[in-house]
Amino acid sequence: MLQDAWFDAQVKAPRAPETTGTANKAFAERLSAWTFQEIGVLKVGKVQHYLNEGKVKESTNLTVSERPEINPIMYRIKNDVVSVISYFQTFFC
Repeated sequence: MLQDAWFDAQVKAPRAPETTGTANKAFAERLSAWTFQEIGVLKVGKVQHYLNEGKVKESTNLTVSERPEINPIMYRIKNDVVSVISYFQTFFC
């Protein structure tokens, strides 16, 4: 599929009256551009995680001691953890 011979090959569908060119060259170019982060790069912005203790994190009625600790260093194996990740994808043409 990614061989040079298939880049300019002519193929014919079973019921098609004529042959057409393959899209292998365009596919290979897009695949290699994505692989080497020239297009479609996924960037992570902000990462937050905290224990789910049944409290609403953004509530204004919580005191400082009631707010969950953001990005703690350690959890227990059975803890219920909430993760919030903001990301965006960039395209370079």
